Amino acid sequence: MAINCPFKESESATLGVEVELQLVDSRTMVPTSLVGTEQLAGNEYSGCFKPELFRSMVEIVSPMLHHVEQVGAFLSDIFRSVQEHLEPLGLTALAAGTHPFLNHRDAVIVNDPRYHAFLDELQVVLRRFIICGMHIHSNVRNGEMAVKASNLAAEYLAVFLALTASSPFFEGENTGLKSYRSIIFGSLPRAGLPGYFENYAKYEELITVLHRCELISSYNDVWWDVRIRPDLGTIELRACDAVNDTLRIQAVAALFQALCHAADRFKSGYLSGQVNSQNKWAAVRHGLDGPFVSAGGRRTIRETGLKLLADLEALGIFTELGTERSIPRIRRFLEQACPARRMLEIHAQTQSLSDVAAYSRIGC
Repeated sequence: MAINCPFKESESATLGVEVELQLVDSRTMVPTSLVGTEQLAGNEYSGCFKPELFRSMVEIVSPMLHHVEQVGAFLSDIFRSVQEHLEPLGLTALAAGTHPFLNHRDAVIVNDPRYHAFLDELQVVLRRFIICGMHIHSNVRNGEMAVKASNLAAEYLAVFLALTASSPFFEGENTGLKSYRSIIFGSLPRAGLPGYFENYAKYEELITVLHRCELISSYNDVWWDVRIRPDLGTIELRACDAVNDTLRIQAVAALFQALCHAADRFKSGYLSGQVNSQNKWAAVRHGLDGPFVSAGGRRTIRETGLKLLADLEALGIFTELGTERSIPRIRRFLEQACPARRMLEIHAQTQSLSDVAAYSRIGC
């Protein structure tokens, strides 16, 4: 039986953002399993919270946003509201790819049949899933545009991952990586980079095969770094670490939206899925300083991001979207170090993983 994948077509330029948070004791930075979304009941944004796999985590899900400036405004407001509700409880919220010293054995899984079914299948892989990510949705006009945007976003995935890399520590250890979250997430089946799709029919064909073989119940059961969402009419960027800087998130969203909307006009430097994987590894290991390989040769990920920004600007994409104000902000974040670099500097100065955790508090 074929799975139905009609793509929700639209000419509008809407966005959405999702950020996963870790709830912790505000003094010790130790995550607590005694809280969850119920602690945010009564919050003015209560409809924007969803439970996550572990009791100490919640996910913020934005409504449909009509301009990238609304991304920063929404997140600033909801981060403030979250902290106002948590402060009387002696709690705070962190946004980073990993908590620097939480041990997965101390994390309590939510009592939900869906999560327990996942645990039964995935075992220790899921138990170690104490990570927080950030997802960005950008609408595209139809299914054919969706596969072009998916292919292009996969090609440049390393840029977006490097901009948000914020998980150098895991269970008290310096991993030597800038985004250890990516390694954990990549251990899931049906995760990682998507394949290259020639057209929307090829995407539908793959989803149908996975469904027919009872590996998925819907297209949402694939967890690719870049995922087509037919029901929403969007491309979903899923590779980013969670970060607490709302302006950084807004900049990443603006760059991703521009890339998606340029997909049918942008000259690709695609070589192969293996090259995309190598570029992703470079972002995981080195952040923006890592090497990026394309048909145009070898550059750093930072240089690639700056060239991508310039190319999109030359095409007039930001002008079409009314997001020209984002250009200097994107450039600034590309020229800076990724959040993981600052976390490593803090640890070198203080030798305190609690200080590292405190750096990722939201609303600061």
